[in-house]
Amino acid sequence: MSIISGWQIEDPLCYFLCCLALTLALRVVHCVFKTLGTKDGEHSPKGGCQEQQEKQEDPKIWKWRVIYWRHLKGFGCPQLNDHWLPAIVGFFELAAYPVLLATGNIIGILGWLAVKSVPGWKVWAESRTPYNRFLLGNVLSLVFAYGLLLAFVESVPPPSP
Repeated sequence: MSIISGWQIEDPLCYFLCCLALTLALRVVHCVFKTLGTKDGEHSPKGGCQEQQEKQEDPKIWKWRVIYWRHLKGFGCPQLNDHWLPAIVGFFELAAYPVLLATGNIIGILGWLAVKSVPGWKVWAESRTPYNRFLLGNVLSLVFAYGLLLAFVESVPPPSP
């Protein structure tokens, strides 16, 4: 990739494939914790897929893998649908954060995290579990971004005129 403002990505294809793989890993981890929250009543539905499941199965048996799969696939259950939008946003974050770190634009990352935080305040006041998931997801995203920075983004002095 060409030099832009003193930085470059060494292998852009590998970089974006790594961003994709790390995004999928974050999705898997996030869904584990969402599933545990659902098990504890966090997404108490007033109708929908969980109610249908309880009619079909013994209510004393909780099927972790069924709820996990519903969270992971991101659609098919009205109260659990996210249509992979958090993962798509996460992909773009993982692609952008290393560049922002390399160029010293920490304020851009902090501003984005602030914008992401505002809609969750009401939910977080009711339950700390979604807030902790939010924190974990962002910490892991920043750690992965730093790893991508070290592996793929290099500082290059601007060319002499």
